[in-house]
Formats: sequence, C-alpha cells, structure tokens
Amino acid sequence: MRKLLVVVLLLFSAEASFADLSIDTSAAYVEMHGSDTVRFRNVTAPGYPGTYWVDFKWDPVHSVFSPIDAGSETVPGLTGAWQGSYKSSALPSEIPITITLTQYGNTIIGSYKVVSGLGHGDLSGTLDGNIITLTWQNNTLGCRGTFTGLAVVNVADNLSMSFTLTGSDCLGSYTIYSNVTKE
Repeated sequence: MRKLLVVVLLLFSAEASFADLSIDTSAAYVEMHGSDTVRFRNVTAPGYPGTYWVDFKWDPVHSVFSPIDAGSETVPGLTGAWQGSYKSSALPSEIPITITLTQYGNTIIGSYKVVSGLGHGDLSGTLDGNIITLTWQNNTLGCRGTFTGLAVVNVADNLSMSFTLTGSDCLGSYTIYSNVTKE
C-alpha cells in the first residue's frame, strides 16, 4: 500500500528533482518494472530538448522511491533541413531530395521535395528511441499516394537517417529506399 501511495504522490507532483536537475512529470506515465521499480516515461527537463525516462526503486528502509537510472526517450535535434536521395523498385535510379523536419517531443512532421521539382509531399511520424514510424504522403498532382514504414536515425551522430517505405501512387505499388543527411 505504501508503494502505491508514493507512486500516486509522485504522479501528482508536476516537478521533481533528479541529480540536481529539475524535471517535469506533468505529462509522464508510469510503468512497473518488477515488484520494486517504477519507470516514469515522457519526462521533460526544462532547458533540455526531448523527453526522458527515469527509474525509481523502492527503498523499504526509508519508505521512499529513490532515483536509480535515467535516459533519453528521443533522439534530440531532428528539426531542420536534410538532403539526400531515394530510389525505389519503380524508379531504380537515385533521385535527389530535400526533407524539412520539425520535432515536437516524439512527434515528427515535415515535408519533402524532389530537387528536380517533379515531386513533393508531407511526412509525419512517431519517434521511439532512434526509430521513426513514418508516413510519406506523395502530393504530386496526378500521382498522389501514401507510403508507410520505418526510418532509422544514426544515433552516433544524429546527422544521418535511412528509411524504407512501402505504398502506392500513380506508378503502382512499390518500395522506397532513402538515405539523408542533416544540413
């Protein structure tokens, strides 16, 4: 019963401190990890981009949850312009593209444009770790279509990303492969 009471009290506290860092738990949710550990997800820290997780372990001696570990939920810094190319099973030659992304926590929105001007559309997705579940809308007049799949952000540098998407438009059903680099 004490554990539950402490978790409830932590949930209703919009601000807390972890290793001399102020954290905001107002949008957080809690997961149980075993019988004595809880993980707060979707935690933010004012002044730091992205969202984080924090693990608390029950300390029966002091009747409190003590912070034991923390980490990033999202890859920070995806907002901006990206350049690269894509190819597909319908058009196997490399086609240069530019992508503009905006990151709001783990939500990604943006647009793409074929450098030649012959194609454009919108992107949206959800970031989980370094994986984006992505939807690519081809808005090119006479060739509209939707493609879905995954983008993988290179966590070593946060400056490159590759994705594979499947869907259909005026060219039929096919797969898109792309590699882009942040400008």
